[in-house]
Amino acid sequence: LRVLLFYKYARWRDRDAFRAAQEATCSALQLCGRLRIAEDGINGTLGGPRRALEAYIQETRRQAAGQGVSVDDVDWKWGAADPARPLELQKLRTLSVKACREVVAFSDCGGVDQQAIGAPPARKVDAAEFHSVLESGAAGVVLVDVRNVYERRVGRFEAPGVRDADLKLRQFSDLPRALDDGALDSAKTILMYCTGGVRCERASAYLRSRGVAGDLCQLNGGIHRYQERYGNGGFFRGRCYVFDPRMAVGAPGEASPPIVGACRRCGRAWDAYGDERCDRCRMRLLVCDSCDGDG
Repeated sequence: LRVLLFYKYARWRDRDAFRAAQEATCSALQLCGRLRIAEDGINGTLGGPRRALEAYIQETRRQAAGQGVSVDDVDWKWGAADPARPLELQKLRTLSVKACREVVAFSDCGGVDQQAIGAPPARKVDAAEFHSVLESGAAGVVLVDVRNVYERRVGRFEAPGVRDADLKLRQFSDLPRALDDGALDSAKTILMYCTGGVRCERASAYLRSRGVAGDLCQLNGGIHRYQERYGNGGFFRGRCYVFDPRMAVGAPGEASPPIVGACRRCGRAWDAYGDERCDRCRMRLLVCDSCDGDG
């Protein structure tokens, strides 16, 4: 099993035509997964044979060029199945190619305008620089995870002496309210991260538009690229949650990482999400096999 993850912020000449072409290409190559074809770009997770995914990349280059968009700067990330789980449970089995307004839903929440969306994003730092700043433990460094709280429960960055803003987001559109509460007022250096980078682009632009004074940085390539470089030996603890049937993945080619999550019922160390969700908000809940069996 090979999984391709990518995003690109761009404006299409004809979004609906591009969406139709993307769907036809994925169907012809027998790829499964999910594509968001938005007014402001594309965000995708696709699964299939490596050769078919490489053919998809080449065809997407051609289609994007026809829309006046270059994808030469896209960070095409490759993922694999978790060897600790049955392969059949991790396969992407359906294809969804949806037209939508935004690559990541953000501006529908209160207080976010087009100026905030269009502001320049943060300075991108690679895994090595991100690691170095965390290693220094310098005063005024603050970690900002722009992922949802259920993603953080199975994996997050932790470094001695570095404050974690811990925004407790139920969904990405909660971010402006969390940041406007003064969580970063005293920060000298802000290290922002997410799974692959797509949410940091919008989140850091929002902070820029609000006049944040600290040195604002985002992890280029997100947790995915950091895990590739540092494996289980860096400052990222646990697993990286992903929005496909793999659910949560460790560093590629390494043994399972230490578990940082816990069953919400008995407190047992646990990092495997099942079907349990909150009855009110539908957010995923960590429940171990023993407690799940007890109903």
